[in-house]
Amino acid sequence: MPGLENYNGHYCESQYEYAFIGFLENEGWQYLCGNNVSRITKRDVLIEENFKIFISQTNPDLTDNEVTQIYDSVRLVGAESDFATLHKVYGWMVDGIQFTPENGVAKMVPLIDFDVPENNVFKVVNQLVVEYTNHGQKSTRRPDVLLYVNGMPLCVIELKNPADVNATVYNAWEQINIRYWRDIPHLLRYCPLACISDGGTTSRKRTHKIDKF
Repeated sequence: MPGLENYNGHYCESQYEYAFIGFLENEGWQYLCGNNVSRITKRDVLIEENFKIFISQTNPDLTDNEVTQIYDSVRLVGAESDFATLHKVYGWMVDGIQFTPENGVAKMVPLIDFDVPENNVFKVVNQLVVEYTNHGQKSTRRPDVLLYVNGMPLCVIELKNPADVNATVYNAWEQINIRYWRDIPHLLRYCPLACISDGGTTSRKRTHKIDKF
């Protein structure tokens, strides 16, 4: 990935984004452009292939149908509120999801392998178009960067141009904590973490409780 380039005394925000992605690639994250994420609809925010590969490889006793059942449980998760849904998903990420396979013996199926990190699938995805409905009309939001682990978007990242005095980390905070929670909570229900940065100031918070700047 290219580093930051100077254009007539100014940096392009996209260059900052790609430089940021480059740092993550150096740490072992695999880059995937949002346009290349395979989805049935643009409302879908999970990477089905990565999720199923992880579950299958770490639970070889499960059938393909059982793996699909687990995927559907995570994909269709819901609760009485967006926060409650996020809390439920976070619990699954930490402790695993309870599942009863065809043999009738219930088991906890980990969604993330904390003991052997190499077993996980790490993807950094930028500019993923996420669709939502606004007054009956289809609209979209497009987060700058999402960090995926085993097909789940665990962290949403908003980056602002470090050379633009009008693009502040507070703007990035508003983007996630107000507009994203209002429009695309079906993405943020999987994101226990958020990161905002303008190249000089960076903040990492839990998405459901981001302090105002």
